[in-house]
Amino acid sequence: MTPFIQELRKQSYILFTLARLKQKAKVRGTRLGYLWWFLEPAMLIALYSYLVTVIFERAGTDAIPSIAAGVTFWKWWQTSIGQATKSVSGNKGMVSQVNIKIALLPMSAVVSQTYLFIYGLLLLETGLMIYGYYPDPVLLVLALLLSFGFVSLVAVVLSVINVFVRDTAYLIGFIMRMLFFVSPILYDRNRVPPDYQWVVTYNPFAQLIKVVKQALLGTDGFSIPVIMVAIVLVYALLYAAIRKANAIRSKIVLQL
Repeated sequence: MTPFIQELRKQSYILFTLARLKQKAKVRGTRLGYLWWFLEPAMLIALYSYLVTVIFERAGTDAIPSIAAGVTFWKWWQTSIGQATKSVSGNKGMVSQVNIKIALLPMSAVVSQTYLFIYGLLLLETGLMIYGYYPDPVLLVLALLLSFGFVSLVAVVLSVINVFVRDTAYLIGFIMRMLFFVSPILYDRNRVPPDYQWVVTYNPFAQLIKVVKQALLGTDGFSIPVIMVAIVLVYALLYAAIRKANAIRSKIVLQL
């Protein structure tokens, strides 16, 4: 076995071990445990569906399925980024005393939330099929790969920035809430006035939502070649971010 494969297996083992420990710590002491991952999105879907279809009277044939898909994926992205941002600064002892790759900490937070998200996705798929929506398997896999890569990229970058600028962890919560409402989750993109279409166009999460809805609901969106190019670009940037984070480990330790 080559040294590269051995190192890859070692780092993968550490990554998934950290992710499993984060899951157990998250639900320790709670009554419902992992069920909260299902209950919270379900309550949000019910609330937003009520606001859109009853209060604003904008019901459509795909209003509730569209909201359900967007909210489920958004919880995955928001929770992963929120936890990952504090993963390095919040583990001073581990970073200082153990020779661990810096990027493993934010990545483990993303993997941990991804594991829980899969169960939420299965529940979402069951509900969508009841509504008569069947996913495109290829597009769904591509959407998951693109989402995981982009969220991991953001997580690694923010976790390092937060070491040097501790306000990042507080600011990112507000930014994610803002991005939620300027992403076409509760409404169709066509409802955005032409002068403000740039807000959606340059919002990466809005583009992810578009890919997700295309995969789950069959709406018009990106072509497969465009999505694959985006995946290659995102994972190339993620690789560069991981290498950079590990390269400045000594500076990070000093800052902690």
